[in-house]
Amino acid sequence: MRLLGLTLISLMLSGITLSALPAFAQKTKSTNKKNIASNSNATLPLGDSQRGQSKAENERCMECHGVDGQGHGHVDGAGKIVKFAKLAGQDFHYLFKQIRDFREGKRKDDFMQMMAKSVDDQDMADILAYFSAQKPMEADRSDAVTVSKHAQALYLQGDPQRQILACASCHGEDARGIAETVPGAKTKTSLGPRLAGQEWRYLQKQLLDWRSGQRKNQSDGVMNLVTRQLSDQEIDQLASYLAAQP
Repeated sequence: MRLLGLTLISLMLSGITLSALPAFAQKTKSTNKKNIASNSNATLPLGDSQRGQSKAENERCMECHGVDGQGHGHVDGAGKIVKFAKLAGQDFHYLFKQIRDFREGKRKDDFMQMMAKSVDDQDMADILAYFSAQKPMEADRSDAVTVSKHAQALYLQGDPQRQILACASCHGEDARGIAETVPGAKTKTSLGPRLAGQEWRYLQKQLLDWRSGQRKNQSDGVMNLVTRQLSDQEIDQLASYLAAQP
């Protein structure tokens, strides 16, 4: 039975997009293109996935997120493996919201803000349409991830005693995301993005950022409240559990 918690009253826009910057992506981007401070409530332009493929390559999105949107990684100067968000099959409206948040400084990442400001809405719509049209994120079957019963219970049922809402309320029991069209609205709204198959290191970082307040680009702050109650071990377990989902 679908577990719809109180969070369905509000728009839960959590998880996904890019953070660290690999050396090969450190290029100088000109911000002389259309630097539009878009209204996040404005009607989204229609994206063309065929045009988006070449634009994603030209804008070097594929260097971090992969040709097929399944993500790339690199080892930083400290020897730490850094992974970037998978975008394949992610909800278009959710992705566009994140780009606008990066552009407007509502979501913090210097490199992504620079990229978001240097690409206009139509080009970005085409790029995101391309990634959204790809085969959805592939589950991690490596030994790096484990499926914990505790993480599964947290995801599906939450923990009422600690006021932790079920993640499934907004992301779906299968973690493939929930989107709806609000009556009278011109565009579809993403209640929660797809998390199934997302890169576990990326998920781990986002959960930690929500908990610390480093990330707070959500109008109702539900993700900040929920993650505040999670331990480091639970965050690791949830990230691993979600990465393993098909």
